[in-house]
Amino acid sequence: MSTKIYNGYRLPKLSLDDLNRWVRCFRAAMQRLSEEKFRRRIAELAAELHDDYHLGRLEGRLREAEKMGLRWQGVPTFMTARFLTQHYYELTKHKNQRHPADDYEASLQVIPMEDGILVLAYIEDSNMLKAFEALEPLRGYAFWNNTDRPEGVSEAAWAERRDNWDAALGDDAPIHRGFTVETIGTNLPFPMIKDLIRSVPPRSERIRSRAENAAMSGHMRRHGRRKTKVHEIVQLFCEARTWLTTLRGQKAARRETTRLAAKLPRHPAKTLLMEPLGGRKG
Repeated sequence: MSTKIYNGYRLPKLSLDDLNRWVRCFRAAMQRLSEEKFRRRIAELAAELHDDYHLGRLEGRLREAEKMGLRWQGVPTFMTARFLTQHYYELTKHKNQRHPADDYEASLQVIPMEDGILVLAYIEDSNMLKAFEALEPLRGYAFWNNTDRPEGVSEAAWAERRDNWDAALGDDAPIHRGFTVETIGTNLPFPMIKDLIRSVPPRSERIRSRAENAAMSGHMRRHGRRKTKVHEIVQLFCEARTWLTTLRGQKAARRETTRLAAKLPRHPAKTLLMEPLGGRKG
């Protein structure tokens, strides 16, 4: 039977006190990063709403918000963004999905064994995963039998991993072995304006990103009218990315940059966050 435990780790044998201290360090690291990500997501979405408003592309997004009971008129943009960010997070949870862009959680299945502690990590965000893997004395302890073992792991050590995971999991689902450690619930923090201001993407960066996307979209429309299959669309997107680096692609992006710069006002980050969308003046 094929076994693939890519998210496996190991701790040495620890006392309950030491294990509890390690879990507390894990929780603190994950909480800090998830709150930073939540603030960044709100600030980026607020900037996106602001820019969409001035480009006349906001109607669909606000209809979506109104269907969820949000009254955005007269409400600071950051609060509209906070509501939508929370909604996207809860939607992925309701669908039992893990989507990196809207995932602020980290959970572990901890399985104490006789000579150590095996850990399964369920962490979608790359920064959170990196911070988790840096927690001492944790070590990678993945195992798979569908391809060759990794370099640097002896045949005997690889066989030991197999035996330990077999003993730890048996035929059960991981949730039925050991205990679960979870971080952050559905009530994400309410960010302070001073923290959000630091996370608002600069106007020049927002214009550049939109200009490149607009240029690529135009190229894909011109060359992809009859492409409907997923692999064809993926190939078309890759071709558009390559085309963007050409002289013609760069020229198209510059045209879009000029067009967008003329429409997007130079609002300071605090103004962008605090003013209601309907109350903005160019």
